[in-house]
Amino acid sequence: MIPTQLKNMNFCRVRYKTKKPFEKDWNNKKYSYNQISKYFPKENYGVMTGHNNLGVLDDDTENKILLKLAASFGETFRVRDHLYFKLKGWDGKKIIFFDEKGKHCGELQGKGQMVVGAGSIHPSGEEYILKNNKKIKEIDVEIFKSVFKDYIPELNKPIITESLEIDWEGEDVKDIPITSVI
Repeated sequence: MIPTQLKNMNFCRVRYKTKKPFEKDWNNKKYSYNQISKYFPKENYGVMTGHNNLGVLDDDTENKILLKLAASFGETFRVRDHLYFKLKGWDGKKIIFFDEKGKHCGELQGKGQMVVGAGSIHPSGEEYILKNNKKIKEIDVEIFKSVFKDYIPELNKPIITESLEIDWEGEDVKDIPITSVI
């Protein structure tokens, strides 16, 4: 049975023992909970992210750094190492996490993406086990970003400003050299 926490989410069909949707234009063919339930467990299913404020944190680090940081939010719905969140104020865009050396750490799955759902079968034959049968935690996206700020490069870019010396002392603004304005 597909977990009831996902009742209001969108789904896609995924071929049994794979991680990829098999229908063309799958991200525009949304299935409801009841519709996708007709195919499962004969097929895997995907939970579409970026819709209904659903973001799924996928931690790819060896020591599960991102999962440890996410613990500050409290418990949430979890399948394998995928933590599910409803992010208030989120635009649905994927967020990619990197460490200080630029090594990929994981991502927050967003629009145009999906994660394989609980009970589905991984290509290795292993089941996608529901590890935390809890309500999906709802948090503000800015709070989420603040917890992971050290792993989101665009939040850590220094703001570079250049100050040019201007040697203009006139009274008419039309006399300011155009290069000083640019």
